[in-house]
Amino acid sequence: IVEESVTGVHRLYQLSKAGKLAVPAMNVNDSVTKTKFDNLYSCRESIID
Repeated sequence: IVEESVTGVHRLYQLSKAGKLAVPAMNVNDSVTKTKFDNLYSCRESIID
């Protein structure tokens, strides 16, 4: 699972903490490349990640 929204990421953390996350998940929202790209170009494209 790859999640970018803050709400989705928080839900995945809740599932993981409860031991109910059945598959690995990746938080794209906090990645360094996405943050730098968004700050530089002021857009929500995360294709680089």
